[in-house]
Amino acid sequence: MKYFKQFFIISLGISLMIGIISNLFYPQNLSKTLIVSALSLGIGFCLPKFACWANSLSKSRVSQISYLVMGLILVIQLLILIFFPATIYHDPFRVLHEAELLSHNHPDWDNSTYFWRYSNNVPLAYFLSLWLRLTNVFQISTNAALHILSLFFLDGFIILSLKTCLNFVKSHTQVLALALFFLLGPFAYTYYLQVFYSDLPILLILLLTFNLLAHWPKSKKAQFVSAIFLFLIIVCGQLIKANLIILSVAILILIIDLFMYKKQVLRKMIVPLAVILFAFAVTFPASQAVSAAAGFKSNSRYQFPLTHWIWMSYNPVSHGTYDGNDVKKMISLPSKASRQSYIAKALPERLSRLGISGVLRQWVSRIGILLSVNDIQSAYTGVLFKYRDFMSIGSQKYTF
Repeated sequence: MKYFKQFFIISLGISLMIGIISNLFYPQNLSKTLIVSALSLGIGFCLPKFACWANSLSKSRVSQISYLVMGLILVIQLLILIFFPATIYHDPFRVLHEAELLSHNHPDWDNSTYFWRYSNNVPLAYFLSLWLRLTNVFQISTNAALHILSLFFLDGFIILSLKTCLNFVKSHTQVLALALFFLLGPFAYTYYLQVFYSDLPILLILLLTFNLLAHWPKSKKAQFVSAIFLFLIIVCGQLIKANLIILSVAILILIIDLFMYKKQVLRKMIVPLAVILFAFAVTFPASQAVSAAAGFKSNSRYQFPLTHWIWMSYNPVSHGTYDGNDVKKMISLPSKASRQSYIAKALPERLSRLGISGVLRQWVSRIGILLSVNDIQSAYTGVLFKYRDFMSIGSQKYTF
């Protein structure tokens, strides 16, 4: 158990170091690096005095300051939505476009090959269409409906984050530091506010799941209600973003760990953990049901095998990110079966060319990209869009 924990602590430390380096030095911009370094040093210098002040406050006063910060954030968000509209491209636009058609009972899934290739976004388009159907009843425009939805998820996440921190952290320094991060950083005002996509709902679902597990009730009736809510949010989360499935791996590791070392804790937590695993199992037929409700029919001729993401992740040219040339290669092949056959040969060849050192470099670069926040201010808004990728799938845009 000791070595097991040490492994994860060391892995987390290495990942954080990679993240710090990637945010400071990539992309290479000396002035930006100096500014960020100076700000970091300034924050570090002021932190002891800030901690002394914060810890002298009562819990109720910290709550009041948090509410005040949340009010300021909301005002700034509304000003940004009114005076700084964004133009969105690619996946979020296609989801929005189809959702709007669905909300008016005019689905057009075969207008392009996008949803045939990336059917994982069908549930998101369908769920968004249900929200637009509701707002259509009150004659709320699509733009306003999206703004309301983004504010609900984003501010819900911020409020729950502050509440969670306030409940679990004894020192008030972390709570007020988190509040200042949301107030002064770009998190609350850029991508998650201006572009509605799958990332923000998943963040909120993960935070809700953590809180449910941490405050699992003792009474049978409350457990039943919590289990139903937990089941629903996991199913919705997995339908919205398929890579949430990695949570099931974490749950299995946790169950094994508790079984070996803390059986008493496992007996208390087995119900919510089992609910989560059962919810993941249910998402497979649920996905088919959502597709049927949305009138979507898959077309295997245009589908990409899941292994193409693994193959693309080891592309040394793009450092494992989305690569237009790899997508063009998949499109050039006539069927899903032929793509699977191609990847079965191409993936080992790509790994062989990389070698062990190349694979390790690829992992390091992927961790750096994952933990980098350099692109969050302009994600899916066209500013940093790679036009060679854009041209490989066709282009459309929507302004709101």
